[in-house]
Amino acid sequence: ADGNIKTKFRLSVVDAEGKPRAWYGMAAIDRTGILKHGEVFVKVPHDLPGSGRTERRPLTGRIAIWKHPIYKAAGVRTVIAVDDERLHHYESEIVFSAQGPSPKLSEASGADADGDLIGFTNHPDLIPQEEKIKKTCRDLEEETETVETKEAAAAESESVVDATQAGGGNSRG
Repeated sequence: ADGNIKTKFRLSVVDAEGKPRAWYGMAAIDRTGILKHGEVFVKVPHDLPGSGRTERRPLTGRIAIWKHPIYKAAGVRTVIAVDDERLHHYESEIVFSAQGPSPKLSEASGADADGDLIGFTNHPDLIPQEEKIKKTCRDLEEETETVETKEAAAAESESVVDATQAGGGNSRG
């Protein structure tokens, strides 16, 4: 094997039959407005039985996306792959919606459509469960608020102690 770290750590994602369940393609933007926020269009290779050939067919359902190569799990996002006949001219690109407050493409570790490669999978074990992520973020926010409240209360009690000590401990005149 070569000494390239990218090659050494390349993982193959396959299903029980040994068929690929992760791919990558160049990012593109749907300038026609067909795709809604959070939707993508992408085709993946499918074997044609008995022919030894493959053809590209649209992938549908929940998929995970990331900027390829991926360096940290925080860059993984979930989108919905849809099939729309009007987008079938795209063959090897993953097409992102231009609609919405924040394009899902840029949420994937700052990816954009200037030649960035986007990895994606429909393997259920690799698709983040958004509810768990939201719950975790909510829990972290609550924990942060609790720590900040405790720190503020501790600082306030220290200032009361300091004021009492400065006044000789006697608040009566």
